[in-house]
Amino acid sequence: MVEEGTGRARTIRNQARDVYGTLVQVGELHGDLHVHVAPDPTGVVVPLVGLDQATPEFFVGRDREVAELLAVLAPDQAVPEALIVCAGMGGIGKTALARHACDTAVQRGWFTGGALMVDLRGYAPDGHVVAAARVFGPLLRGLGVAQEKIPGDIGEQAAVYHQILDTLAREGKPVLLVLDNVSAGAQVRDLLPRQKVHRAVLTTRETLALPGARPLELDVFPAPEALDMLGRALLRADPEDSRVGRDAEAVDRLVDLCGRLPLALEITAALLAEDPDLSFADLADELDQAASKATVLRHGDRAVAAAFDLSWRRLQSRAPTAARLLGLLSLPAGIGLSTDAAAALAGVEPATARPDLRRLRHVHLLSLTDGHWRMHDLVNAYVRDRFDTGQLARPGESAEETGLAALRRLLEFYARTAADADTSLTEDSPVGRFRDREGAVAWFERERLSLIGAIEFGGTLSRPRLRYDLADALCPFLARRHYVSDRITVARHRVDAAARLSTDRRVLAHRHLGWALKEAGLFDEAVAAHRKAVEVSDPGQTGDDALNELGLALRNALRYEEAIEVFRQLVDRGRATGRRRTMAMARSNLASVLSATARHEEALTERQAAVELWRELGHKAELGAQLNGLGMALLALGRLEGVGRLREAVVTSAEAGDRNAESTAQENYCMVLAHTGQPRLAIAEARRSLARFRAVGEPHWISEAHLVLGRTLTQTGKLAAAFRAYQQAIDTSRAAGDRFAEGESLIVLSDALSSAGRRSEAQVPRARAVEIFRELGDPFRGGLAEGPPHTPSPAESPPTLHSAHGGPGCCLFGLLAVGTGGYFTVREVGWWWLLAGLSALLLLVPAASSALRALQEGPRAWLQQAMTSPIPPEVAQSPARYPAFTSDGAHARAGGMSCLPVLLATALSWYFGERWRGPEAGAATALAAFTVLATVQLRLLAHRVRTTRRPPRP
Repeated sequence: MVEEGTGRARTIRNQARDVYGTLVQVGELHGDLHVHVAPDPTGVVVPLVGLDQATPEFFVGRDREVAELLAVLAPDQAVPEALIVCAGMGGIGKTALARHACDTAVQRGWFTGGALMVDLRGYAPDGHVVAAARVFGPLLRGLGVAQEKIPGDIGEQAAVYHQILDTLAREGKPVLLVLDNVSAGAQVRDLLPRQKVHRAVLTTRETLALPGARPLELDVFPAPEALDMLGRALLRADPEDSRVGRDAEAVDRLVDLCGRLPLALEITAALLAEDPDLSFADLADELDQAASKATVLRHGDRAVAAAFDLSWRRLQSRAPTAARLLGLLSLPAGIGLSTDAAAALAGVEPATARPDLRRLRHVHLLSLTDGHWRMHDLVNAYVRDRFDTGQLARPGESAEETGLAALRRLLEFYARTAADADTSLTEDSPVGRFRDREGAVAWFERERLSLIGAIEFGGTLSRPRLRYDLADALCPFLARRHYVSDRITVARHRVDAAARLSTDRRVLAHRHLGWALKEAGLFDEAVAAHRKAVEVSDPGQTGDDALNELGLALRNALRYEEAIEVFRQLVDRGRATGRRRTMAMARSNLASVLSATARHEEALTERQAAVELWRELGHKAELGAQLNGLGMALLALGRLEGVGRLREAVVTSAEAGDRNAESTAQENYCMVLAHTGQPRLAIAEARRSLARFRAVGEPHWISEAHLVLGRTLTQTGKLAAAFRAYQQAIDTSRAAGDRFAEGESLIVLSDALSSAGRRSEAQVPRARAVEIFRELGDPFRGGLAEGPPHTPSPAESPPTLHSAHGGPGCCLFGLLAVGTGGYFTVREVGWWWLLAGLSALLLLVPAASSALRALQEGPRAWLQQAMTSPIPPEVAQSPARYPAFTSDGAHARAGGMSCLPVLLATALSWYFGERWRGPEAGAATALAAFTVLATVQLRLLAHRVRTTRRPPRP
């Protein structure tokens, strides 16, 4: 009843909406009312005749589903189910699949007792469904029972029907029954065969609880099948259609707009076939610009909207609260919502929302994937259209007000929960719904895409602070997990939200965008973002921080002179204002740029000043990082006291709890030890670092410690152990779900394998790393990883065994010396002493000369060469983060010049030679042994001292 107008002009009229079946409306009723209602419709039974039909059904794809159906239908298969239920949303292709599979079974001669299909009209627009009682007669006729033998009573018809099925089962004549468009289990329970030899196939939009049934849920087509269906449907209408195979981009777009729904694709093909001048691109544009795609997809008596109408009306009449919830879920289009998020959207408790969500899933208007409720794009468009017309608004509210209120509730829920999750990640005691750090990480991982979607639609809600806060809580997680493209997207939205907020928030938003762009390798864009942060900042500490970030961005973009100018400007600003933190920060970063440009004396001065400033300020974390830089600066100038600074950096960073600085300093320290003749100490330090990080219990840093150990073992020649350490780093990262660290570890392993000559093996971890970085949306590292593994060039490769020992001439003279001594001991001819002496001189003099030259150059030479290479600035800042040195270790294992083995071998040779042939033979044998062993040791020493660092991977 609806009231219109006021006062005397007020009128009352009756109005019925969404009522199906017979409706009678009267003004006044006097006496009895007799209504004559048409009887329920009778089911029309159609025999299935196989695939050899005059007008065969058009069917494409669904190979897996067809195979599953045929596996159940096959009479020789011992399957426990004789009933299979094909379920899915309207237009998904349930009937077409059932008909095609059953026609195939009939064609194979599996059902000699008959194959029948009946439409039960479970979703008829007029509400008149076919009851089981109206199907027994037609089914009996379909099974060959004469009309005169069919009882008139429904109960007797049912009895005869099951007797016929029983008789056919005993005769070994299986029957196939296809019951189409079933809306409730009660419709079919009395129709289902009771003998396992028979088979039944049902199609429904519901989730039916039928005993012994195998469910077969249908989803939209995969993209290749959808493209194939559209092309074949067009060619079926016109084999000469020239549009097929052209404009692949428009075809892909059209398929996506249809949501890969079979009914939508069929209607699209019909529209294209009807108008040969209509291009794929034009129809795609029409669909894209339409207010509701579901209304555009109509051809003749077929329409996508009509298929959805049946489910929608049924839902509204039977579950109005579920219909309202579905309308609200259509508002954040394309976003999957958890049960808690859906409840927040609806403004109810999760326990209240859960039954309605299940109901929507049972009628296949929602799907649950990875804990998130989603609806098909066309269903979303259809329901959103109904919502916008006010069908679901509460009394006194407009659809717009209802929708905005729901979306605000959702944004508030996400912002509040994300803030709790971020706090739980950074604080010792979790807050809110989270019990531990792992729970917070898991929640962020599950909700990442939904949170990004909420930030995007939040721009329409006039709630910039909520949107900013949500982005602020999400950004640290995205940075920690290295979701590069997502991080840039969120950072851009954060800048947009901050435009109407405070200066500090605007500055921070631009800085975060710069950091995200730098992570993606977009260095010039990062510079622009940091310049904007400087422009909007105030002249205080916030402005200093923004200017410092600009300098770092310029350094990353290899614009060194500009970066130096910015940092010197920042030093002057800090000195003028007395802000010592600003001075310390600027001088630290200025030193890193000067090191990258090989201005090592200036860099050392700035490092020393920065260390003193940070020490005075009491910032242990920064002090540890700068001590590491100071140590490397000293070593770049050949001053070996830098080793002590590296050790101090390790200890200071560990005390400050700065895992990153500690790991960096530890690796640099181990590398220097390995290359200054202390391999055992280097390995011991690397193992001690691994034990410490294991005690801390953080998987990321345990993985880093394994890499440090692996690189140290590589430099000391223990390749098998190094490869095991690299693999442990990969396994640790993978177990922790740290995919970025896993990718980086895979690249390190690939480079190590390639440097060891195992290039085919190196391709496997590199390919996996490329896959990981692409999945993370990191094109910068994905491109780097896709390149070939690093192989040392001839200039940087270690000498081969034969070159390290003096070449062919060395080997020839060595053999001659040994042969001379042996021959002398047999013949005792004294003049051979001259030849033995000459051989010894020819061997020892070049080897000794090479070793002396190397020792003169000393460690200073390779350290200077290591630090003066033109390398990317981020590598110069932290060179130990990259594989730094080339040596397969094969000739480094013996260490430097080891005198004891040479002397011992010489003494033993003299002793046995003297006992065998006398004093002269002993002397000759000792001379030969000393010559060969000393030559090898000298060559090894020269090689070890000259081992240099390879150019690092950017």
